[in-house]
Amino acid sequence: MSRVVITHVGTSALKCAAIKRGDTRPSDYEQKVQEISGSEERAGPRLPGWLEALLPEWQQALREGLCAVWNDARRDVNWKRNQSPAEIASLTMMSLQRGDRVVLVSSDTNAGQFCASMLHHGLATVPAGTCDARAFRPDDLEVPEVVVLPGVETKDGSRFVAEGLPQYMRLVAAERNRMHAERDTLHFNITGGYKGIIPFAVLAAQLLGTHPYHRLSTEVVYWHAASSATLISLGPHLPMDWEKMKALHQGICTLVEHPGSDLARELDERWNPYRLTTSESHPNALALTVYHLLNDLGWV
Repeated sequence: MSRVVITHVGTSALKCAAIKRGDTRPSDYEQKVQEISGSEERAGPRLPGWLEALLPEWQQALREGLCAVWNDARRDVNWKRNQSPAEIASLTMMSLQRGDRVVLVSSDTNAGQFCASMLHHGLATVPAGTCDARAFRPDDLEVPEVVVLPGVETKDGSRFVAEGLPQYMRLVAAERNRMHAERDTLHFNITGGYKGIIPFAVLAAQLLGTHPYHRLSTEVVYWHAASSATLISLGPHLPMDWEKMKALHQGICTLVEHPGSDLARELDERWNPYRLTTSESHPNALALTVYHLLNDLGWV
């Protein structure tokens, strides 16, 4: 059995690297990243080479910081987790092993992409043979992928629903379709990253975990920092009526793909709770999430 761990990436890696560099105010560095790389609102336009110019020094700081923390024989593992980026702290509790794969999911922001790149480097280069890094990166673990999700950002809610959610569901569907063994499991590690996407990660896990013909073992986990010995799992899944879900999906397809048809108008009136827009600027995220995930999986 192998696991795919979709890991939401936040910005705690910035703080960890900044502390190693001796910076007492990591927030100042976040502002520096924004100034050098361009507008934070749409994560661009970026100045050419901004990432490459800044990354090496900060990747090295994070790498050295992780080694120093995890080599400290005086400290217990819970202290080490608290000194690590949230994503790494949670991965240490999952006992990663051969065949597992980590996908680092970054928001469409400069700081998010910067941290994902630092974590990718850290997980790929920390020498597992010389420190306790085996807890989060076994010697034979695949180098983690970094996926940036356009539209997943905090400034524009309409863009998040219209672009960010479909991108996230396409990622989930693609990872599901790459899994072949019946015993493989898909984990959603929601410890870090943009909190607005958590409900939709839970919904995706619910849909994937309850389908009558394509059921997959899924789990949503997060590390509770205040109780650092605990990795909390949001399970088991609630049962779902997939016949009703199929009918709902067919109706949503009509609303999305043929918005001006007589049937669409009838459905929009009959299914008021599932209307695609609750107002001009607030798309129905639940309906669109179901639509994009099931379409991309090809399950309907």
